[in-house]
Amino acid sequence: MDAATPAVADLRAPSVSDLAVAVATPIDLDAPAPDLATVAPPDLGATDAGPGCATFDDCPEFQACDATGRCTVKCDDAHLCNAGCCNSGVCADGESVSACGLFNSCADCRTFNFGFSPVCITYSGQAYCGCASANDCPPGWRCGDGDRGCISPR
Repeated sequence: MDAATPAVADLRAPSVSDLAVAVATPIDLDAPAPDLATVAPPDLGATDAGPGCATFDDCPEFQACDATGRCTVKCDDAHLCNAGCCNSGVCADGESVSACGLFNSCADCRTFNFGFSPVCITYSGQAYCGCASANDCPPGWRCGDGDRGCISPR
């Protein structure tokens, strides 16, 4: 392997002989413990996106492409999530009442003053606060077919 070729981790399960060597290797109980204060914690907010990303489309679902060209769960108005929505700086699936939407900021359906309790619905490729059935609307109202909003009786 030359210097230009990146190393790839071997993700295969260890063989029986590998395990036998690992079990047979003695542990030095007199060795000093590592100084955990100097061990850096893993970056749980970023994942290796291979060669990098240019847009959110290059990242896995519910991740955004950050300013350094890496996929991460962190998002903002300039770094949109691939599917789902940005909920207080973190990509969410965008399908809950408290975090509803696609790509841009999530909406909290509970804060809307519709006169009914909206739910997060996916309709025509969009996720938004609305109604899925008449049960989500005030008594006597119906759930509209087009925009999935509650329609008053006439």
